[in-house]
Amino acid sequence: MQINIRQNNRVRKLKDLDHRSKAQTRRATKHLSKQFTSSEMATTACFIIVSRNDIPIYEAEVGSAAKREDAAQLHQFILHAALDIVQDLAWTTSAMFLKAIDKFNDLVVSVYVTAGHTRFMLLHNPHNDDGIKTFFQEVHELYIKILLNPLNLPGSRITSSHFDTKVRALARKYL
Repeated sequence: MQINIRQNNRVRKLKDLDHRSKAQTRRATKHLSKQFTSSEMATTACFIIVSRNDIPIYEAEVGSAAKREDAAQLHQFILHAALDIVQDLAWTTSAMFLKAIDKFNDLVVSVYVTAGHTRFMLLHNPHNDDGIKTFFQEVHELYIKILLNPLNLPGSRITSSHFDTKVRALARKYL
């Protein structure tokens, strides 16, 4: 009987913590979104590569540079919040390019899932789906070249300046 009471108390505490964390997330998102106007956010895009273990291995603000440090953090927050949606959608479809899976103000999250379940996530303004798909395909080719490097450890951060400049050039070309 004592064990059941303890387990029920633990379950109640966990549910309470989960409820609090969701409420805190909603408040933080609302607070951050009030600080930015849509014109500030619409000129920037954020690109991130997330490994199959949900670890970010590459991040870049592409397009116009963020005017404030908070904008970069908000973009990362939005992309990480979309990971749950990506995880659910990745198993229900055979398509690699998942367009417009989530939306925040004027920005849209598009995702490209590789065969190894690495996710390429892009936060951008809604336009030019063909350009975004081509951007993802060419970045996927660059990513494969990085993986084929014998000195690269799978799942480690991508620190190559060559990779970074190529991704930024592709972003200028297609986004």
